Amino acid sequence: TEERFFKRLWVLDVRYTCLSAGMMDLMTELWELHVTGAQDLDVCQFQGRLPNICRLRVTKSTINCSRNKLFLGMMDKMELLEFSGNRSMKSLTLAANYSCLLGTVIIDEGCSGLKQISFRGCSKLKIVLLSGLFENLESIDVSGTALKTLDLSAVVAKELDELIALGCDKLCAILWPPQGDLKSYLSKL
Repeated sequence: TEERFFKRLWVLDVRYTCLSAGMMDLMTELWELHVTGAQDLDVCQFQGRLPNICRLRVTKSTINCSRNKLFLGMMDKMELLEFSGNRSMKSLTLAANYSCLLGTVIIDEGCSGLKQISFRGCSKLKIVLLSGLFENLESIDVSGTALKTLDLSAVVAKELDELIALGCDKLCAILWPPQGDLKSYLSKL
């Protein structure tokens, strides 16, 4: 039956369509999900679903979420998050606690609508790959992460005004973008 089929899936690649909440409720063993080209993807519907998800990649999609903190109830096992080409997303604030396993976040070209990025409390987060034009980005918070290097060298963010890195005991370097691709000074560092 359909229920048995979806229950046994480990990896799913969905292109140019959306998953229904009912379908996601059946995918109790899903480990990796790739969503490409979805229109009006409500990522809030992921909250409390997909209990075993470890890798989530959302690319070239229009994202909607009315809640401030994404992926509530999903961060316990999440190891990798990727957002690429999602112009509609205004804020990426993860609902993390210090026991979450998130180790890698990729935010790539096309996420130009982002104003705020917060990984506060993702204590296992070691790799953040940011690249491309972030014309509205004002704030990045990596407080409490395990980052050794924050590489902003491939970022164009002329509105970036605030970088918060409290409790980043392992942070050794911040690689800044070339002159002119970043505001000449930050109000808060």
